[in-house]
This record gives sequence, C-alpha cells and structure tokens, in this order.
Amino acid sequence: MHCVYLSYITNVYVYFTVFICCLMSVILRQGILFYASGRVVHGFGRGSKKLGIPTANLEEAVVARLPDAIKTGIYFGWARVDDGPVYKAVVSIGLNPYFKNSKRSFEAHLLHQFDEDFYDSFIQLVILKYHRPERDFESLDALIRCIHEDIQSASRYLDLPMSVEWTDLKHFRSGSETNREQT
Repeated sequence: MHCVYLSYITNVYVYFTVFICCLMSVILRQGILFYASGRVVHGFGRGSKKLGIPTANLEEAVVARLPDAIKTGIYFGWARVDDGPVYKAVVSIGLNPYFKNSKRSFEAHLLHQFDEDFYDSFIQLVILKYHRPERDFESLDALIRCIHEDIQSASRYLDLPMSVEWTDLKHFRSGSETNREQT
C-alpha cells in the first residue's frame, strides 16, 4: 500500500510541476510576473567595485530552480530584504556576456542606498516586467551607461499605479515565515 501511495504522490507532484511550468510559460509570454527568493551570497565582486552599481546575488540553488521559460535578460520588480521595506529593483538573470560568465546568475540592484552589505540576508523579489535581453558591450563604460538607463526605465515603470500595487506586504512573507521555511 505504501508503494502505491508513494507512486500516487510522485505522479501528482510531477503533474503539478508540469502544470506549473506550463502556466509559468504562459504567464511569462504575457509579460506578467514571477516570484523568487533566497539568500544573498557573494558574487563576482564586480557590482560595487567595478561598476559602482551594487547587486544582491541570489544563491545558485535559486538560479538552478528557475524554469526554462524564464529568459535571460533584464527585469524590473520589487525587492524586500528580511523584514525591511520594499524597494524598486532591476534584476539581471543570465551569463553577463561582457564578463563571459560560464554560469547563469541572478543579481538584483535595489534602487536604495544601503549603509552596509546584507550578505546572508533573505531577499524576496516580485518580478513584474521583462525589459530586454542581455547583450555584450564594446566597453565597460557602455555597459555602465546601459545599466543606468535600465535603472531610470525601471524607476519610471515601477512608479506606475499598476506596479506600485505590488509593494503591498501581502505579496511578501514575514521574517518568521521565511525563517521557518529556511530551517
């Protein structure tokens, strides 16, 4: 009996996983949102040092779980670190062609000036818009200019009423919920 039950659970899990992946594919084609969360880890050390644009890098497990329907590129959304306020975010998912990365990364630049790093914090992101595909650049200056343009575009988009409604904390879990989930 246990084997049949386990088989049933496995089949239901596979069915729902396939259903959710198909649903995600439809949602992403419509330009609607997705949600991601995870621990902030050390990245390549380029965001603050080389670009002057600090990023919160999500752990590799988050990147590995992203559905194939999520294209590499630049996204706009909202981010919350631990139990803090919700901030505008520009997210890069991909290989960062200018730097020739061999592994996909998930990096979020929060449109806020933080007093200190927040490595090992739990970050939640509500992604609202796919902005553009990732691409290579002729120079570091060209890359930095494009990132600043992305930041300006994100700020304008996230000021729209249809975007602002996603800052409501009901779209983010509380610290007690995230701590329980991570243990």
